Amino acid sequence: MSLPRYRPCPSQKEETRWEKYAREKGIVKRKRSRMVWDEARQAWVPRHGYKSAANELAKDWLIEDAPDREKGSDPFEERSVARKVKVLQNEDRRLTNAKKNARAKELAGVRAGAPSSVPAGIPAQLAVAEGHVSGLTG
Repeated sequence: MSLPRYRPCPSQKEETRWEKYAREKGIVKRKRSRMVWDEARQAWVPRHGYKSAANELAKDWLIEDAPDREKGSDPFEERSVARKVKVLQNEDRRLTNAKKNARAKELAGVRAGAPSSVPAGIPAQLAVAEGHVSGLTG
């Protein structure tokens, strides 16, 4: 038993040029897994981001001693402090940009906002020409 449809069944869509090319060449879309096997840790770790394999490879376990470095100074501690300073500078820049953007939005709202006496949907220049608003320069 078949039930009647309100609309006809969708027709077969024509292949795009890329789909034709991919079918001819045998290209198959494969999804990359989020986790990868890390030989050093003998465990599955994320491909990108926090605790990723790439981040672990970037960690330096050995830092050469510079001839101009003070005796008794810890190069790992210096690197950690430098990283924290960068984070604080970046946060300061972010806050400065947020303040500047908020100020710019306020000014743009004041400039672009039409007076409340203008009916909605009427541009300010047109409102002045039709006499809806007095004292507004377009």
